[in-house]
Amino acid sequence: MEFFEKVFRFLMGEGVEKHMIFGTSSAIVGLLIVILDCAYFLVKKKSLLFLSYRGFRAIFVIVIWGFGAGLVGLIGGAINILQENLQACIVVGIGWPAIFPRIIESASSREETQVATKEE
Repeated sequence: MEFFEKVFRFLMGEGVEKHMIFGTSSAIVGLLIVILDCAYFLVKKKSLLFLSYRGFRAIFVIVIWGFGAGLVGLIGGAINILQENLQACIVVGIGWPAIFPRIIESASSREETQVATKEE
């Protein structure tokens, strides 16, 4: 129960800066964003995130979006690409598909730099 209390405190702006809490908070925000987008889709027949919510696929899309946001938040916080604050949590929750390739690119370039430094 203490873990969820820390997540709630982070989401409310108390600034607990742990990678797991940031990742979980990003997942929660991502889930909320995609659920709101799904509700908008049901009303207006248009998705602001350009997703399709048809039948059981809607549940899959919602779960994967939340999982992806959490994973990107966890990795981005762990390798210090993202500042672990509420604004970054919201950005990751909304835009993780655009952020993920940049994290991979940054991680691979850091690895190449470390290998080059060790060889010298």
